[in-house]
Amino acid sequence: MSVINIKISILIILLSSSCSNISPLNSSSHLSDYPILDNKKNVNQPVKSAETLYLKDNPAIEKKPLNKEIKKDIGAIKGKSVRPLAIEKSQTVLDKHEFTLYKNKHVEKWMNYFLKKDKARFSRYIQRGSYYKELIQTVLEEEELPAMLYYLPLIESGFNLNAYSRASAVGPWQFIKGTAKRYGLTINSLIDERRDPIHSTEAAVKYLNDLYNVFNSWELALAAYNCGEIRVLRAIMKGKTRDFWQLVEKKLLPRETRNYVPKFIAAAYIGENLEKHDLKVKDRENYPNVEAVEVSGGVSLKTISKHIGMSYQSLVNINPALKMRKIPGWQKKYDLWVYPQFKNKLINSYEKIARSSQKESSHSNPGLYTVKKGDFLIKIAKKFKISINNLRRYNNIKGNKIYTGQKLKIRKTRYRKVNGDKFYFVKRNDYLGKVANKFKLSVSYLKKLNGLISETLYVGQKLNVSRDVKNFKYKVKKGDSLLKIAKLYKKSLKYLRNKNSLRNNKIYAGQLLNI
Repeated sequence: MSVINIKISILIILLSSSCSNISPLNSSSHLSDYPILDNKKNVNQPVKSAETLYLKDNPAIEKKPLNKEIKKDIGAIKGKSVRPLAIEKSQTVLDKHEFTLYKNKHVEKWMNYFLKKDKARFSRYIQRGSYYKELIQTVLEEEELPAMLYYLPLIESGFNLNAYSRASAVGPWQFIKGTAKRYGLTINSLIDERRDPIHSTEAAVKYLNDLYNVFNSWELALAAYNCGEIRVLRAIMKGKTRDFWQLVEKKLLPRETRNYVPKFIAAAYIGENLEKHDLKVKDRENYPNVEAVEVSGGVSLKTISKHIGMSYQSLVNINPALKMRKIPGWQKKYDLWVYPQFKNKLINSYEKIARSSQKESSHSNPGLYTVKKGDFLIKIAKKFKISINNLRRYNNIKGNKIYTGQKLKIRKTRYRKVNGDKFYFVKRNDYLGKVANKFKLSVSYLKKLNGLISETLYVGQKLNVSRDVKNFKYKVKKGDSLLKIAKLYKKSLKYLRNKNSLRNNKIYAGQLLNI
């Protein structure tokens, strides 16, 4: 799995055997420089992908984007009939936000392998992955990528944070060093964020997003994730098709890649239908709620543990990127994960903790960006490959105003799990009534269950959609009042005060109220 800088000279050398009429290419050093493979775009654009140029000189290749060719039959890929799966009942169109599963002989081969020859190990990976499932799907859905991509680390690493390959790929998403750094991960002798399940998933989402924008097909994007985008582009040009399965039949992709995509689809299908295949996942806690606290370098996790009262092993477990269980002395600032209840204690006591081991440091916090003259939100979001909605959410920005010198968070600094058996991520064009109807719940119940004062939703928002919950809890947000909460749950102020042992109507952000 790698990202290779695509330069003129490299493309000409690699592609000369496949086509002789490619027009000169503009130099491009990053995946995001490539336009989406949409042939409605003006061919005179200054930056063109290698495939766009090749298609221009080879009109015999079908030019419609794959996601527009799939119409009535959700399993039809360029006319090849495959069976749609039971869990996909209403989807008729494939796009960036959906991954429709289907079966063919390649997928069935790997389903048989996982369920017969390798069932024990597959079960173990599914069980291990259940701990990270909600976390990974939360990050995927916040950037509007298919939640089904959660099964990719199962194929890559078996959800092992310490996985290490012969190609020196590390972590659950198996990033090599160059790709990881390009997508914002810190790697040095003491820190390796490829092992961090939150930050590595953020980087994987950015990379997968770029690959989809290049190939306009999840099959091709996943193939490129495995063998590199140059290899896939070269196969497309030699085979004169953008149908992944035709490239497989023609054996134009490496054997590992030809197996990689059907492996993923097979794993996803089985994972979504565990009972049907006589597989069970034991109940276990999901990944815990965590918050990042900016700390200076030169302090060990043992020292922090003693001062704030959080167990050392818990600190180690949620900070797997710290290889020596210590923040390097040269690191000027670093975002350390802690449980939310220890956040304020660490903030208040950190100066005393750091005083004994403070050293001169030079590396800045990789999770912060200082606004420069001429910057604006869209430009910063594009630079760091995050959605503008997430950038606003990370920094509590309502509009678009920012100022020079302002420090912006450019990656997640907290993770919150849903307290319920079932959750749903808000999609584009969703509204509260639509979500309630989807799960056969009332709007009033859904609001109470999720503590929603208003009916405003945002894309990627995680909602608890569990049924028959009778004892509600409400987490106080900034700007809340006891009166507002009483109105939401149709309770009196006196009832709420008595239920929560409150002497008056004063409440504070983060307080958990029993309803």
